Amino acid sequence: MLIDIRVMDTAWRLVLRNQVTESVLAAMAKGRGQTLPSPNWRTTFRTIDEGSGDRVAAYCRISNLLASGVFSPTWQRFAKR
Repeated sequence: MLIDIRVMDTAWRLVLRNQVTESVLAAMAKGRGQTLPSPNWRTTFRTIDEGSGDRVAAYCRISNLLASGVFSPTWQRFAKR
C-alpha cells in the first residue's frame, strides 16, 4: 500500500515530517485492526500550495486533521501556535 501524505506548503522540519508520517501509519493500522503498520506500506510526504488546483486527490486542512484526533495533544498544541 502506498500512502501519499500531502500537506500545505510550509517549513516542515524533518522531525515533524517523521511525526506526521508515524501518526498516519499508526492511524491506518488502528483503522485496519492491526497493532502495527505493515512493513509493506510505503509513504510519500509532499507539500502542495493552497489552491494549487491539485486534482489528483482531495486534501484536507490541518484544522480538520487536528479535530480528528490523529495527532497527540502535544502535537496539537504545537500546531495551533
